[in-house]
Amino acid sequence: SPRAVIFDNDGTLADSLPPHVAFCRRVNEKHECGLALPAEGDVPAMRRIAAAPMDKFLLKAGFPPSLVPALVEEYESSFAAHHPVRPFPGVPDLISSLASDGVPLAVVSSNTSANVRSALGEQVSSKFKVIFGIDNSHRDKKESIRMALEALGAATATYVGDTAKDRACAEAAGCDFVGVKYGFEDMAEAEAEGVRVAGSVEELGRMLR
Repeated sequence: SPRAVIFDNDGTLADSLPPHVAFCRRVNEKHECGLALPAEGDVPAMRRIAAAPMDKFLLKAGFPPSLVPALVEEYESSFAAHHPVRPFPGVPDLISSLASDGVPLAVVSSNTSANVRSALGEQVSSKFKVIFGIDNSHRDKKESIRMALEALGAATATYVGDTAKDRACAEAAGCDFVGVKYGFEDMAEAEAEGVRVAGSVEELGRMLR
């Protein structure tokens, strides 16, 4: 039977770095924090503040630690409505084609499962056996990957992600790792170490065949 595939969401399936930075700009203005945040479209600058979960992202962007819990609450309640996130072009087709080949699929994200479903849309979300986020699984991504393996009835899987943290968690959970370099990090270090890293959704599709 085909090998299971578990995906990260943000920066892997969903094009969500610009909307996350837009959220930071909105709350920066609203709470008058006076931070200098990356301009829309400045990918290297956006990548410098990217982190997960969202409390880490906000701290890296320079928000005062005392304000972060309230901002995380605001993020969880209002992000999806104010900052629509869409899948990267090609993702719906890739997921459909893996699903129709009988590949067991899951998502394990440091976001909330509600934000993941909202970003992917009902049709794409329905192709995954489980969608685990910090609201419905373990806060430790490595443990969530293990839970996903169990839910898929798989001893191991390929985990696809866009950060060094994704790679470390996947390997700790006994999974192969495939990186993508169009997300929150450029994955240059992983690539230099011989990890398979896709430069596009199309290339990712070929790597997962």
